[in-house]
Amino acid sequence: MSSLAHSLVIWTGFLHLPERPETGKRYELHDGEVVIVPPARPLHVKLQKRIERLLEAAAGDRGVVVVEFPYRPAPNLQFWFADVAFVLQADWDALPPNEYPVLS
Repeated sequence: MSSLAHSLVIWTGFLHLPERPETGKRYELHDGEVVIVPPARPLHVKLQKRIERLLEAAAGDRGVVVVEFPYRPAPNLQFWFADVAFVLQADWDALPPNEYPVLS
């Protein structure tokens, strides 16, 4: 991972970055620092899929399993992608359509 900024970036500034650079890499926000995250390697993708299947089997209809789930662990200086996430069905149904959830 490499950093793009030398100064603190807040959520509103982060939202002005393009969704994906031409390189196929994506941005995350770690403690106010913009970080470029490279694409996952094939082994990583295979493991994600395996974990996703195991969680779906265990979860049943109690929730939704999502790969590469975008979320904000803190309201202003954080934006990450979870490799694999489980979201309770009620929380999934309550997700706003155009906002990234803040989950702690």
